Amino acid sequence: MLCWSLRVELALAAGAIGEAVGSAGAAGAVAVLAGSPAGLTAAGSRLLTQNSPGVPGTAEIGDRLGFKLAVGDFDGDGRANDAAGAWTEGVGPNPQPARSTCCTARQPG
Repeated sequence: MLCWSLRVELALAAGAIGEAVGSAGAAGAVAVLAGSPAGLTAAGSRLLTQNSPGVPGTAEIGDRLGFKLAVGDFDGDGRANDAAGAWTEGVGPNPQPARSTCCTARQPG
């Protein structure tokens, strides 16, 4: 699982499992639209991949990050975090068993 906490009024996360990251086709990404008291906004929005700072791993062909998304207080700080799984992330010698990785990539503020 990829986990992050945005510390915003409202946010929308959408998986983009077919997103290429550099030359890694279908590595996947999670698009996050930030929010404000007035609603969703493009200002402060982010596209998170396994190549984003603070996100473990490396984007690889066919990982499909963002296949599953979930919300919960994964770090116990009382605020909601979003989590995304990579459907075909390799683990050790197994090329496509799916992998869950957790980190916190906080937006400043």
